[in-house]
Amino acid sequence: MSTSSDVYSLGVILYELLCGQRPYTLKRGSKDALREAILTASAGRPSQATADETRAEARGATPRNLAAILKGDPDTIVAKALKGEPAERYVTADAFAQDIGRYLRGEAVLAQPESAFYRARKFVLRHKLPVTISAAAVLALAAGLGVALWEARIARSESRTSAAVEKFLEDIFRANSSDQPNPVAARQATARQLLDLGAARVDHELAQSPEAKLRLLKTIAGLYLDLGLDDQAVDLSRKRLALGRSLHGNRSPAVAEALVDLAGAMHSSQSAGQEESVLQEAEATLNRLGDHTSPTRALLYTKLGEFYFSSDVPRAIRYAHQAVLAYRAHPPSTELVEALYTEGLLRNQRSDFAEAERLLSDGATLSKRLDGDPNPSLPRIYATLGESQQVSLEYAAAEQSLRHAFSAARGVNGDDHVDTVQTTMRLGMFLGNTSRLREALEMLGVARNTVLKIRGPDDSFHTPQVQLEYGWALARIGRIEEGLDSIEAAVKNRRKNRPGTRFLAAMLEYQARVLIETGDYAGAASALDEASAILDKTHDTSDWRRTDYRARLFLAMGRIEDAAPLVKAAEASAGASTIQSLRARALRVELSRAQGDSAGVVAIASAIRKEVAGSPLRPYLKEWEAMASLAEGQGYLAVRQPDKALPLLSRASELFSSILDPVSAVLADVQAALAECWLQSGDRAKAKALLDDAKRIAATHPHLGLQHLRPLMEVDKVLRSYGSH
Repeated sequence: MSTSSDVYSLGVILYELLCGQRPYTLKRGSKDALREAILTASAGRPSQATADETRAEARGATPRNLAAILKGDPDTIVAKALKGEPAERYVTADAFAQDIGRYLRGEAVLAQPESAFYRARKFVLRHKLPVTISAAAVLALAAGLGVALWEARIARSESRTSAAVEKFLEDIFRANSSDQPNPVAARQATARQLLDLGAARVDHELAQSPEAKLRLLKTIAGLYLDLGLDDQAVDLSRKRLALGRSLHGNRSPAVAEALVDLAGAMHSSQSAGQEESVLQEAEATLNRLGDHTSPTRALLYTKLGEFYFSSDVPRAIRYAHQAVLAYRAHPPSTELVEALYTEGLLRNQRSDFAEAERLLSDGATLSKRLDGDPNPSLPRIYATLGESQQVSLEYAAAEQSLRHAFSAARGVNGDDHVDTVQTTMRLGMFLGNTSRLREALEMLGVARNTVLKIRGPDDSFHTPQVQLEYGWALARIGRIEEGLDSIEAAVKNRRKNRPGTRFLAAMLEYQARVLIETGDYAGAASALDEASAILDKTHDTSDWRRTDYRARLFLAMGRIEDAAPLVKAAEASAGASTIQSLRARALRVELSRAQGDSAGVVAIASAIRKEVAGSPLRPYLKEWEAMASLAEGQGYLAVRQPDKALPLLSRASELFSSILDPVSAVLADVQAALAECWLQSGDRAKAKALLDDAKRIAATHPHLGLQHLRPLMEVDKVLRSYGSH
């Protein structure tokens, strides 16, 4: 018994580990038989003892593969350890172990003959040899040790980072304690003031803890976004990106994530013009990392969908859908909620309202499950859901969703926040679209005053949206000059800060529609031309205003032949939607009147009026009923049937008076039609009184289109002719 017998025993163990059986097959099971085998027989090589499939499978291989793995150095090492002559074995167990180590490292083993060819071959093949079963065991141990050391280092780093973050936050909130020169003022510090304090101190106070600084820059930027302070969020996101680059290099997941977050902060900030280049850099970084499935990649898809919303809607939808699919591969999260919201918003834009409603409903349900009700995500989700329901004529559900959005925004953020501004604006828009223009104008006025207070007139995102909708409500209710001023301010802002976007196209179309009311037909044509060029570039084919407003411009100018094909196109694209159908038929009424087709005017207008009157949605469609009643009454006047016209015109006057401002040019149209009706009935006194009312309304406007002035002049001409007689 000696060191060489220990080496022999270790050789037997290694043999059995490698191939699953002992080196000798004994004829009889006794110590003498074993002694005889050791002394007289040569041990077989492990590579020659791999025929048993079960044993090979236990080592993760087939018999053939295992033989190939063991052939060569493993066979040689085992053979040296099992030499019959002790002097030919390894000198020590340590020498044995070192030779195994050399094999695992791909180096030449001492058991092999000292040939130059052998050593050269080992050098060339050092990193290409298959991993043997024994190597796997050793490497697994090494890997386990490496992981343990790595995790220990990470734990120490996380501990230092957490301690630094904790101390920083403690110092910030200590600024709110009584231990201050002015403790009363300190205790009254707002969340915004504490946030500003943290942002100001994060640079120098965490210089020695860069990972803690990186984490806090992300957190504070996110809090600024929650408060609607996008420009401040952009500033901190830039600092975070620069620090991430210095710590981890350009090609790292941390930098990719920082780029995506920076682009998201830019979206509604003054830095929106740089958003696309940041998104492209983020995408390139993730591509270089081979990252196509991570939450950061999914977030990138969401932000790309948001970005292309205003310039390429089909492309935006593709990105938004990819984001939803990517997030669904991970556990439910607020990021999935955001992706569902974005795709729902885009589906709305493409008139895919059923799918939009499904996505938004899923988003609302998941958001409440994750974060309760109210929470910061719900205002936008419910506002957009309400818009989808509105277009689908689910008016009661739409109003409920929009009021839920408004309530959630105020509950989470108070009055002075962009989410509250947005939900106030959208509720106002709904009220205006459901014949409650006075309530709408009140809501939109609140939104306008608030956004100017918290964002100012130069804000490039929220302010122009609110100015547009407030101006459009003013124009619709009858205060067209004030409305035009607000719309033009929105156009000027958008053209300066976000040119070439589909939102600018919509603003230009609204501007054109109001210019038609004032008689500025050249200005209206110019605005519509600019809008059309943008819509062609952004591939937006869902904008009904493009056709409708151009047709109305031609009709106001007396260009009937140019208007006719546009009216036909509007009817063809109306589809089954009730509102689109009403809109197209109302346009047909205007064309029929211009063509002198009084029977057509009466037939179409009467069908619209009866459809609305018999609808369960009638309370929401008063404006449509009023327009149809006026048009039908005017049709009967054209064929001199005042008895049929009078009840219709009286109903139109009643409805419009409850909806519109007393200075509305539409009310002047109604008064002029009633004056003509009484004139045809022979009551010139009533006719003159009504015409005088119409003239007073018209006189409040410096400029009006001929479509409003012509009826006044015609009735006035007839009355004057009676006077001359």
